[in-house]
Amino acid sequence: MPFSPTRFNRLLDIKQVTQQRLAAIAAVAQSQISDCTRGTCRTNELTEKLAVALDCTPDFLLGWSFPEVDDDDELFRAAVSRMALDAFEKRDVSDDQKSRCRKVLRHRAAPVTADAWAILSEQIELAIGPTNGGTVLHVVRSGGA
Repeated sequence: MPFSPTRFNRLLDIKQVTQQRLAAIAAVAQSQISDCTRGTCRTNELTEKLAVALDCTPDFLLGWSFPEVDDDDELFRAAVSRMALDAFEKRDVSDDQKSRCRKVLRHRAAPVTADAWAILSEQIELAIGPTNGGTVLHVVRSGGA
């Protein structure tokens, strides 16, 4: 199966990234990105660079993985979010951060980029603090006790 321009264009749309921005992130010529939007991704190296830049897999861009998502916007978004979480989890993050983010994956508005997952993880950490391997419960008593 050749490069999937439909998936590629949907991916650009859902991640809200322009061709120019993607070209800069992937360190490729903008004309190559333009070619890919029309279904011509000339090399495996280019496909791999685009996959890394878009937090997905080359298989996804080729239409090989997640075949069930092509006709369902909700499933497509969920697959994109899953792959972005996988990319985030490859970073130097704690098991607690990974675990918390995995719980969010079920939400229909879960992040769709690895950077957005990192931001969410930082926000969760700021909101509830680190668990240091276990959950810390704080008892709040009223009346000054």
